[in-house]
Amino acid sequence: MKIKCILCESSNVIATRKVDVEQLKVVYSIANIDISPDVKGLTEIVLFNCSDCQCGFFSPTNHGTQEFYEQLQGMPWYYPEDKSEFELASKYIKNNDSVLEIGCGAGNFARYVNQEKYVGLEYTSMAVKLARSKGLNVLSESIEIFSEKNKNIFDIVCFYQVLEHVAKPGEFLRCAIKCLKPGGLMIVSVPSEDSFLALSVNNILNMPPHHITRWNDQALLNLTNLLDMELVRIQHEILSDLHLQGYLQAIVLRLLSSKYRVETPLLDLSFSYKLRVKMGQILIKLFLPVFQSKFLRPYGHSVTAIYRIRKH
Repeated sequence: MKIKCILCESSNVIATRKVDVEQLKVVYSIANIDISPDVKGLTEIVLFNCSDCQCGFFSPTNHGTQEFYEQLQGMPWYYPEDKSEFELASKYIKNNDSVLEIGCGAGNFARYVNQEKYVGLEYTSMAVKLARSKGLNVLSESIEIFSEKNKNIFDIVCFYQVLEHVAKPGEFLRCAIKCLKPGGLMIVSVPSEDSFLALSVNNILNMPPHHITRWNDQALLNLTNLLDMELVRIQHEILSDLHLQGYLQAIVLRLLSSKYRVETPLLDLSFSYKLRVKMGQILIKLFLPVFQSKFLRPYGHSVTAIYRIRKH
């Protein structure tokens, strides 16, 4: 079967790396997460890149079940109270703006906006319960269904660390745009493939069934033509303390790799990799003091893109 891009539906796609499903299960199990129901019947997952829109995507596009996400939500770090993109987005939202947040999680962004004009959509029942406990108007409804009843309603539609989880990103984005008034803003935050994440090995949170797509700046820019929007701003967060260790590990392990001229593997359970991790821990301690100053830090985990819907 011919693989097509899950964003722009182009056939001009290239397979870049492969994931052995049994190895993927092992790496997830280290974090006490069972993905067996989410990858049932699969032996291999392939990462493709679209030469036309530059979106990266995994195929098959198995995304996590509600049970999978509830396992993750049990981790204290999964719903951080604050994110750098929250503050950036809030600068573009006026007090009287109506705001729709898709995939709102526990509703932590809502405190940045007028909560009387805020609506959240959320997939998992555990997160819906958490958000509603804060008095927020949060619906357990998909954007595909919600958009049919709420066209041209909102000044702002936003979603943070959500788009990369979606198996049909083109349809998802078009439905999000339906909800916007003419001239409204769509604010999108995703993990950045222009950051250290592109070099991370065994990073389960950036692979299926958690993440389905991967986004660099060019892919985000190309959305303007695909969806008839104009780009207002793209901004990368500066590497945070939370991700400093992960950044240094990715860079050091890449330098120690004997195959540094080829693409970084997604998974590596070999003895040589484990040995490089041990060696890398020594080097990381030497590099840490250099990066204490945030002025010396590179791009961090996330990039935020703000679009305006063109008026016709």
